Amino acid sequence: NCLYALTRLFLTEKDGEVEIARGVPSSWRDYAFRLPVPGGAWLSVAVKDGRLVRFEVDNPQRRPLPRFRMPPEFGDVKEIGKHEEQ
Repeated sequence: NCLYALTRLFLTEKDGEVEIARGVPSSWRDYAFRLPVPGGAWLSVAVKDGRLVRFEVDNPQRRPLPRFRMPPEFGDVKEIGKHEEQ
């Protein structure tokens, strides 16, 4: 279905690792999403002019988070938003 395909553009999960924006076309310079990730947390991402401007993980249940893998053009996610481990 269409919603599933859109979700897979932004998040792809395999072997406990979540790839961010793997399927997003390079021509998409601005986008944002908030989607669930394995373990019950929610991930919010925003990209402006092709650069990551928001990376936040809302993990109210404090469950272990998957490992996130970013495209190289996003740089170091520790400098942007909140990424809380347990």
